[in-house]
Amino acid sequence: MTIEFINGKLPWSEISKYERDEIAKKKQSLRKSEREAILGECPDGWSDILDIIDSCGFEAAPEYDTISSIVDKVMDANSITYEMPYDWQTINELCEREPSQASPH
Repeated sequence: MTIEFINGKLPWSEISKYERDEIAKKKQSLRKSEREAILGECPDGWSDILDIIDSCGFEAAPEYDTISSIVDKVMDANSITYEMPYDWQTINELCEREPSQASPH
Protein backbone atom coordinates (compact mmCIF):
# COMPACT_ATOMS: atom_id res chain seq x y z
CA MET A 1 0.00 0.00 0.00
CA THR A 2 2.85 2.38 0.79
CA ILE A 3 4.32 1.86 -2.66
CA GLU A 4 0.99 2.75 -4.24
CA PHE A 5 0.77 5.95 -2.15
CA ILE A 6 4.27 7.01 -3.18
CA ASN A 7 4.09 6.07 -6.87
CA GLY A 8 0.42 6.77 -7.50
CA LYS A 9 -0.31 3.28 -8.85
CA LEU A 10 1.01 -0.26 -8.88
CA PRO A 11 2.64 -1.77 -11.99
CA TRP A 12 -0.09 -4.42 -12.19
CA SER A 13 -2.99 -1.97 -11.81
CA GLU A 14 -3.76 -2.28 -15.54
CA ILE A 15 -4.64 -5.97 -15.05
CA SER A 16 -8.23 -6.78 -14.06
CA LYS A 17 -8.60 -7.65 -10.37
CA TYR A 18 -10.36 -10.83 -11.50
CA GLU A 19 -7.22 -12.08 -13.26
CA ARG A 20 -5.47 -13.12 -10.06
CA ASP A 21 -3.09 -15.54 -11.79
CA GLU A 22 -1.90 -12.79 -14.14
CA ILE A 23 -1.44 -10.38 -11.25
CA ALA A 24 0.56 -13.00 -9.33
CA LYS A 25 2.79 -13.66 -12.36
CA LYS A 26 3.39 -9.93 -12.84
CA LYS A 27 4.27 -9.48 -9.16
CA GLN A 28 6.70 -12.42 -9.21
CA SER A 29 8.34 -11.20 -12.39
CA LEU A 30 8.75 -7.66 -11.11
CA ARG A 31 10.08 -8.71 -7.72
CA LYS A 32 12.78 -10.84 -9.33
CA SER A 33 13.95 -8.77 -12.27
CA GLU A 34 12.41 -5.30 -12.31
CA ARG A 35 12.38 -3.98 -8.77
CA GLU A 36 12.54 -0.37 -9.91
CA ALA A 37 9.13 -0.83 -11.57
CA ILE A 38 7.68 -1.72 -8.17
CA LEU A 39 9.66 0.68 -6.01
CA GLY A 40 9.63 3.70 -8.34
CA GLU A 41 10.20 6.79 -6.21
CA CYS A 42 10.29 4.92 -2.88
CA PRO A 43 13.20 5.64 -0.53
CA ASP A 44 16.28 3.40 -0.73
CA GLY A 45 15.33 1.47 2.40
CA TRP A 46 12.19 0.09 0.78
CA SER A 47 14.29 -2.28 -1.31
CA ASP A 48 15.80 -3.65 1.91
CA ILE A 49 12.32 -4.10 3.38
CA LEU A 50 11.24 -5.97 0.25
CA ASP A 51 14.29 -8.24 0.62
CA ILE A 52 13.27 -9.05 4.20
CA ILE A 53 9.69 -9.79 3.19
CA ASP A 54 10.77 -11.93 0.23
CA SER A 55 13.12 -13.97 2.43
CA CYS A 56 10.27 -14.98 4.77
CA GLY A 57 8.29 -18.12 4.26
CA PHE A 58 4.53 -17.73 3.95
CA GLU A 59 3.92 -18.75 7.57
CA ALA A 60 6.95 -16.94 9.02
CA ALA A 61 6.65 -13.59 10.74
CA PRO A 62 8.73 -10.82 9.15
CA GLU A 63 11.58 -9.27 11.11
CA TYR A 64 9.49 -6.36 12.38
CA ASP A 65 12.30 -4.86 14.47
CA THR A 66 14.60 -4.75 11.45
CA ILE A 67 11.87 -3.25 9.25
CA SER A 68 11.11 -0.65 11.91
CA SER A 69 14.81 0.22 12.14
CA ILE A 70 14.98 0.73 8.36
CA VAL A 71 11.91 2.97 8.44
CA ASP A 72 13.48 5.01 11.27
CA LYS A 73 16.70 5.46 9.24
CA VAL A 74 14.76 6.59 6.16
CA MET A 75 12.78 9.02 8.31
CA ASP A 76 15.98 10.43 9.85
CA ALA A 77 17.59 10.81 6.41
CA ASN A 78 14.54 12.78 5.25
CA SER A 79 14.10 14.84 8.45
CA ILE A 80 10.75 13.22 9.20
CA THR A 81 9.51 12.62 12.74
CA TYR A 82 6.60 10.60 14.10
CA GLU A 83 5.11 13.81 15.48
CA MET A 84 4.75 15.41 12.04
CA PRO A 85 1.23 15.49 10.61
CA TYR A 86 0.35 13.30 7.65
CA ASP A 87 0.01 15.01 4.28
CA TRP A 88 -3.75 14.55 4.23
CA GLN A 89 -4.02 16.24 7.62
CA THR A 90 -2.32 19.40 6.42
CA ILE A 91 -4.24 19.39 3.13
CA ASN A 92 -7.50 19.19 5.07
CA GLU A 93 -6.40 22.14 7.20
CA LEU A 94 -5.68 24.19 4.08
CA CYS A 95 -9.06 23.29 2.59
CA GLU A 96 -10.87 24.26 5.79
CA ARG A 97 -9.34 27.75 5.89
CA GLU A 98 -11.07 30.71 4.37
CA PRO A 99 -9.89 31.42 0.80
CA SER A 100 -7.97 34.55 1.84
CA GLN A 101 -6.05 32.56 4.49
CA ALA A 102 -5.32 29.58 2.24
CA SER A 103 -3.59 31.67 -0.41
CA PRO A 104 0.21 31.77 -0.09
CA HIS A 105 0.23 35.40 -1.41
